[in-house]
Formats: sequence, structure tokens, C-alpha cells
Amino acid sequence: MKRRRHSPEQIIRLLAEGEKLLGQGESIEEVARHLEITESTWHRWRNQYGGMKADDAKRLKPSGRPSNGSDPCAQRSSLAAPTFRSLP
Repeated sequence: MKRRRHSPEQIIRLLAEGEKLLGQGESIEEVARHLEITESTWHRWRNQYGGMKADDAKRLKPSGRPSNGSDPCAQRSSLAAPTFRSLP
């Protein structure tokens, strides 16, 4: 099976389609085969994205700026030796 990555929006659409098929009485094995994914991928996606709408997935995308703690320069400066000031 060819390996590919799906965007969060695609995953949510596939989950909705799969839920619809499950509601029609198909098994998880049949749904996974129809969606061309493995059963373990189905369960992982369902745990991660279950209950989300497509517009919710847009909030998952990174904004392009580093979040707190991910800037290596800031981490290096916080690990630097502490500075002491003299007390009066």
C-alpha cells in the first residue's frame, strides 16, 4: 500500500464518511478497506480527531511562530549561569 499523509481536514472528512458507513452496518474492516487505510489508522484517527468538524481542524495548524519553550535561543539564555547582584 502506498504511504501518504493526510491533512487534518481530509482525516475529518474520511472519519465522517467512515462513520456513515458504520451506521449502514458495515464492519470496521470493510470501512478501513473502503477508505484505503489500516484499522489501526482508523482507531488512531478516531481517538485524535473524533468529534471534530472541518473548521476545528484549521485551529490545529501551526501559526508559523514558535510557541513558548520551542525557541532554542530562549532556552539557551534561560540555561545560562545566573547573574548575582550585590546586596546593599
